[in-house]
Amino acid sequence: MTETTRHLVLGGGYLGSQTADALTDLQDSQVTVGYHHLARWSAEVGHVGVEVDMHDPETVRVAVAECEPHSIVLAMGAPAVKNGVKLYDSLGRTLEGLKNSKLEHLSHLVFIGSARQLDVAVLEEGKPISEAAPMVCGTDSDGAFKTQQAKEVLEFGEAFGIDTAVGVMCNPVGGPARNGITMPKYQLLPLIMEKIQNQEPINLNSDSRGYFYAPDAGVAIARLADPTTKLHYDYYNVGPAEAASNQQVIDYMLSCMAQYEQWQDLAPDINTKPDRQPYPDHVDTNRLANLGWQPTADWRRGVEEFVAQNAVQC
Repeated sequence: MTETTRHLVLGGGYLGSQTADALTDLQDSQVTVGYHHLARWSAEVGHVGVEVDMHDPETVRVAVAECEPHSIVLAMGAPAVKNGVKLYDSLGRTLEGLKNSKLEHLSHLVFIGSARQLDVAVLEEGKPISEAAPMVCGTDSDGAFKTQQAKEVLEFGEAFGIDTAVGVMCNPVGGPARNGITMPKYQLLPLIMEKIQNQEPINLNSDSRGYFYAPDAGVAIARLADPTTKLHYDYYNVGPAEAASNQQVIDYMLSCMAQYEQWQDLAPDINTKPDRQPYPDHVDTNRLANLGWQPTADWRRGVEEFVAQNAVQC
């Protein structure tokens, strides 16, 4: 009889939920997702929900004890501040909870953070992180602070003999995950949708971003978290082969919205300007490709699903 593989996803936000969907689809898998608010979980989604405050090491320890996972995914979400606790401190407290846990079944640990959070280069894989050119956000000292998060996860995994990877995430777009969790309000598409519906002017930078289809992001992370995958205490870019500009995404979003009666008379006031420091035109995803991952759709499908979701809600 095949043993069930147990996965624990800490962070039930949009990306964590897409990851849970992909892990649930794996054969002989059991998925537990730690939600900060368990009300976000539904029993029909195919995974178990537990309440976890990632700022509280004890709730992390309890979740690990209940799940006895073979793999853990840390989907930390946005660099938000909760009760004055920054993301970096939140990660430290999560790792403290893991250190206090019995990890005898754990073989894989995957930490997912956005390129903005981690401030690492996505142009060329294979460079040591100390040589990676920083992304546009933050100062050098801020960038070093952010990359320290990823280093701590890799060092934790190596110290405990756990196969560990850091996924550098671009910008996943799409409709809701199976548990109903939607794209965060701070991301481009929800921001633009809100401004259009409120008839507010839209001001944004026009250069390229790494937009790609959200379910493909979940599948990529699930591939890293699969205990049969050999990791190397390193970084894996999760993103598209080709970047799209904010202007391209908005233009396509407006063309999709025009297909619905309630949006046919839109005339949004959009003002764009170039980035002070351009983003890369592409990301190197060869490491994931070598693990057998390939995207199934481009960012346009994600935009279509997002618009359709909001058309139903209006």
